[in-house]
Amino acid sequence: SAEEGLKALLVKPDNTDIWDGPYIRGAKNLIDPWGTEIAYIPPGDTASYRIIAYGADGVEGGTGDNEDLISPELGASGG
Repeated sequence: SAEEGLKALLVKPDNTDIWDGPYIRGAKNLIDPWGTEIAYIPPGDTASYRIIAYGADGVEGGTGDNEDLISPELGASGG
């Protein structure tokens, strides 16, 4: 979920019995180069999940050093 975010790769979520993590070894958190937590946006009606680093300013949008780094959108079907 969006609330659990990428932390679910590091720490077992409360709402699951099956978990074989951590899935990212050696990581204590998922922080971008600017010191902000990397965001996870779950699948929606028109896109699959997205992973976003919000750039130097830590907010959505921007250009240059403030430009968001977003994983490719593959579509709702994932392909």
